[in-house]
Amino acid sequence: MKYNQIEIINLPSKLIGALEDQLSEMNPLSTSIENHTDHEIFESDIKEHPLWKQCSLKILFSFETNMNAITEMVEEIIPSDTSYQVSLLNDKDWINSWKQGLRPLIFNNRLMVHSSAIKTSISDLPNIVIDPGLAFGTGYHPTTNLCLNWLARNEIKNKVVVDYGCGSGILAIAALKLGAKKVIAIDNDPSALEVTIQNAKQNKVNESKLSIHSHDAVPKHLDADILTANILARPLIELSNHFCQILNTDGVICLSGILTNQENDIHKTYSKEFTFVDISEKDGWISIIGQKKSM
Repeated sequence: MKYNQIEIINLPSKLIGALEDQLSEMNPLSTSIENHTDHEIFESDIKEHPLWKQCSLKILFSFETNMNAITEMVEEIIPSDTSYQVSLLNDKDWINSWKQGLRPLIFNNRLMVHSSAIKTSISDLPNIVIDPGLAFGTGYHPTTNLCLNWLARNEIKNKVVVDYGCGSGILAIAALKLGAKKVIAIDNDPSALEVTIQNAKQNKVNESKLSIHSHDAVPKHLDADILTANILARPLIELSNHFCQILNTDGVICLSGILTNQENDIHKTYSKEFTFVDISEKDGWISIIGQKKSM
């Protein structure tokens, strides 16, 4: 298998949000942001945009993606002094280097995530084995990391959890490993649903507690206690009413895939139905936790 990657060099960080929104319809597999200046960030205020002034942005797409359409979208947004390059990555080179180069992640001493290539001596924690592939979500990207950290810090046992935009299924699997009574995984990408099934089998979760649905086939009355949605700001805004209907009276929502400069837009959209109880930040991304208001 091969992958397409576009690397945008010397990009002003203020344009990342616009690029994210523009390219979201092309279903990127992963995004990474790196410093392109000598300036380092050691502290950041949650209300500020803590990215470097100039960044390098690498975005990975499936081999079938129309990269001409991608470059046209990019050229509409980037300034004249910003360059980009498109490259083809071999499955073996990318995935094996990814697996070997990453350490296991431990969340609140309750959950461990690692690739299949990493052997670990820690056996008393619930383990999730996740490798990169066609669906987003490995635990190493800041947005997934924020969601996993929140799940591991909170009581999930005997809860009904919805993982909306499940990608690889990592959050759904994490919820089951943490004792959820039932988990509903939802995605509009058929590949993500297939990968979620494969990862659930690999991680030996109780499949009777996991149901997997496309966006168009979601049951009407889920009555969920918790909903996680690690997607992007635009679909989070578009799906806000739907999310409210999915949750029960005191349900909790965990939203991620949000850049810090998009926080106000999310607040405006969700403040009528939810009380915000926590905001966490990692590498320029944030997660927002809200509790449904009693009506």
